[in-house]
Amino acid sequence: MTAPEPVSGGTPAAETAGTPKPKYLVFRTDGTDIPEDEPCWVFRAKDALALAAIVAYRAIAEGVALPPEFLAEIDAHIERIRKWQEVHGAKLPD
Repeated sequence: MTAPEPVSGGTPAAETAGTPKPKYLVFRTDGTDIPEDEPCWVFRAKDALALAAIVAYRAIAEGVALPPEFLAEIDAHIERIRKWQEVHGAKLPD
């Protein structure tokens, strides 16, 4: 089983103000686009359920022995979300 490609956010809105918007908002870490016909789910840090979902995903990923580098990428996202939520809070989706 190969590790799925982790995704990272696109360019922050403040950096693109006044410029045309990119076709894709989420890219693979290698910079390639996620195809339009491939379902994709994005968890926002403000979502109070996001952290629990990503922590559960991380446990599953470790359980199937995905590479340590992939687990480290997940851990980094978890930490960024925790820090963001400490500053901004989180809420349940509307």
